[in-house]
Amino acid sequence: MSYIEKLIAQQAVSNTTEIIATVTTGKTINIKDINIANTGTTDCEFDLWLVPDSGSPTNENILIPTFTIPAHNIRHWQGLQTVPAGYTLQAKSEINDQITVTVSGYETTP
Repeated sequence: MSYIEKLIAQQAVSNTTEIIATVTTGKTINIKDINIANTGTTDCEFDLWLVPDSGSPTNENILIPTFTIPAHNIRHWQGLQTVPAGYTLQAKSEINDQITVTVSGYETTP
């Protein structure tokens, strides 16, 4: 089994739910850190889901439920979350492109 540390996703988040990363066939990702930065001048809500293949974001697959990030501030999550092949990370920001999310960890292949 091989382990490759990597930047899994980094982007400004839309005000509609969008895919920010997809776990490719034959691989697993392990999320270790999530940084969520509010670059705006007002507080902003954010959500993050781990959605199974052909699924939709729901309360059953939410990783970070709606919470408010103060203006010009960050929130940091650190832990270990294994995400299997076919899953997507999906995010939504209350205000379009005001939140930038950075997800890092490592990818494993059998």
